[in-house]
Amino acid sequence: MEKQHQKEKIIQIIDGLSVTLNFTQEDNKMIGVMIDAYFRKRTGITTSSDEITAAGFLWQYSKINFLWEHDESWKQQNISKLLNVKPKTVSNKSAEISKALKIDFFDERFCRKEVSDKNPFKHFAMTPQGFIIPKNMLNKEIIPSQKDKEDYFYDGTYLLDAGKMERAISCFKKALE
Repeated sequence: MEKQHQKEKIIQIIDGLSVTLNFTQEDNKMIGVMIDAYFRKRTGITTSSDEITAAGFLWQYSKINFLWEHDESWKQQNISKLLNVKPKTVSNKSAEISKALKIDFFDERFCRKEVSDKNPFKHFAMTPQGFIIPKNMLNKEIIPSQKDKEDYFYDGTYLLDAGKMERAISCFKKALE
């Protein structure tokens, strides 16, 4: 119950900044997906203040979507000022969120569609030997999947929350395999 209350307070803090940060509907939805994913983790409740956690989510979202590059309001310094939190603390919380959710560059679970579509990594893969090759040259026996059933289950859950039904079903099938 305490975990749910903390999650609701963080969402309330972030919603209060939606006009200041000029959120789109997609931003609101994707930040919500990130918060849900974080609070679904077994690690549970965060010991940081709600303002620090909210700032961490906002900065993480800004980094994933490169929002800070084109909009001053999404820069770490501004987010820190808005929530009266030290920038280093925001950075640390963002790193904690990133680690807990295994967030990668262009992470489709939390990216705007326009950012996800521009992902240069979609067409390339790295072999176990460290070579980067086009995916069309990839042989499944060369690069075995490094995900386990839990990873596929969580990915499917995130994709389902994001409204990406077909990809979610694919992840759930892999989890069952």
